[in-house]
Amino acid sequence: MNSGIAASSSASTAAATTYEVDGRRSGASGVPTIDKVAGPVGEALIMTAFGLAVAIPAVLGYNALTRGNKAVISKLNRFAHDLHAYFVTGARVRPTGTRAEDNAVRLAAARQ
Repeated sequence: MNSGIAASSSASTAAATTYEVDGRRSGASGVPTIDKVAGPVGEALIMTAFGLAVAIPAVLGYNALTRGNKAVISKLNRFAHDLHAYFVTGARVRPTGTRAEDNAVRLAAARQ
């Protein structure tokens, strides 16, 4: 007998169910209307635009700082290599001409 009561109880609640948008019940048909849904969707689109307006410059700035950091690390690695070579050989290591900066050093030395 309990199963029959539960079945009739769940059927009546399913028929009486309505949707809520922004805390207000929708129309008699139980379907939200476009004017009640458009407000939250428009707000979400505006928030997405603000999020992109913040995120895109942040990513560009991060990439610029990372690129600059790689250049500094590269110069430090070259310096460490040259310093190690100086300590091992006891003489200054000559530029090899493979890098643009080495070419500039060679040209400056040739002018003197």
